[in-house]
Amino acid sequence: MYQKTKKAISTVVAVVLLILITIFISISFNNWNQEYFSNMVSDVEQTNTIETNTGIEGIIGGKLSFYNEGNKKKITTIEINQEYCDVEIEINKKSSTLINISDCTQTISTGMHNIKVLTDAGLYQKSIFIEVISPGIIK
Repeated sequence: MYQKTKKAISTVVAVVLLILITIFISISFNNWNQEYFSNMVSDVEQTNTIETNTGIEGIIGGKLSFYNEGNKKKITTIEINQEYCDVEIEINKKSSTLINISDCTQTISTGMHNIKVLTDAGLYQKSIFIEVISPGIIK
């Protein structure tokens, strides 16, 4: 007259297994995510510490001065306050190069500007005060 049902045990076991699988997936994803981003940060730090004397020197006569301490580099993009200019300039080892940035300065005004230079070796950035004489012409 008394019958045991195994349906309740099966449901409980299924829910417990589902919870365990969810916890395992969450922990695995979290570990992968932390490792991925820590590798990205260490790559950026490594790029920034390899050549401490390489980077943006300033604005000279309306041109961007970039000094290269290390190996030959190729500049591909210059960004001034989120305005991008595509360039193709190769810079030799231990040299300073003046780069015409008039195409990048059409919409900027006098003030501090964040300048980024993207090369095949990494990203270099610096905040520089730029004085605009007229649109596209900087001092």
